[in-house]
Amino acid sequence: MNDVYRINVRFDLANEKEARAAEHLRELKENGGKSRNRFIVDAIIKEIESKHDRCFTHDELRRIIREELKTVSLARAEPEKKTAPLNKELNEEQKAKTAASALSFLSNFGKAAN
Repeated sequence: MNDVYRINVRFDLANEKEARAAEHLRELKENGGKSRNRFIVDAIIKEIESKHDRCFTHDELRRIIREELKTVSLARAEPEKKTAPLNKELNEEQKAKTAASALSFLSNFGKAAN
């Protein structure tokens, strides 16, 4: 039984990100520093761990919300103007004027018929 898992990886050098990754891996080999294998394993593990659900502190949430709201345009709504409630009841003077206007209007019909 083989305890090694192998994969082949290709990099498209016309793609800026892939070209940068390929160059970095090439430099690792040339400089004799960290092994390319170790670098790739660490990068994969770091990516996996960053994707797991994590709990945010209140300060982290506030910071994230502030950053996101920087790009949002907010407008304050005009305050509602309060108006006095309508009084539907007529006082005695208004009732008298209304009745006189109605009688005057109706009297015009009698004149037109004559």
